[in-house]
Amino acid sequence: MRLVLALALVSCGGAPTVVVDEAGATLAIGTQVEVRGTAQATKLAPSVVTERGLVVYCLGLSDWPAGARSVVVRGKLDHTDEFTPKGPEIAAGTSGPVYVLRDCAVQTR
Repeated sequence: MRLVLALALVSCGGAPTVVVDEAGATLAIGTQVEVRGTAQATKLAPSVVTERGLVVYCLGLSDWPAGARSVVVRGKLDHTDEFTPKGPEIAAGTSGPVYVLRDCAVQTR
């Protein structure tokens, strides 16, 4: 019965997977996830840092709501190197692949 219920939730697009660390993020790439943590202002995009140190950038947001400290974000998780500089003449960017949420939606806590 539990297996049937689990399969029904997955096939119906049940609740998003809660991601707290890199191991969980790696398994959830390409799916809808929820990330809870501390709001950070960064150049690339607003980011959230989980209690276990996972950093996820929230693409599509220009900034956090005023006064936001703890946030819950949802979106489609991706691991991308599209923001890594592609040549020595480009200094700005990330130092390698990063986790991002596409179509990021935010709730403050």
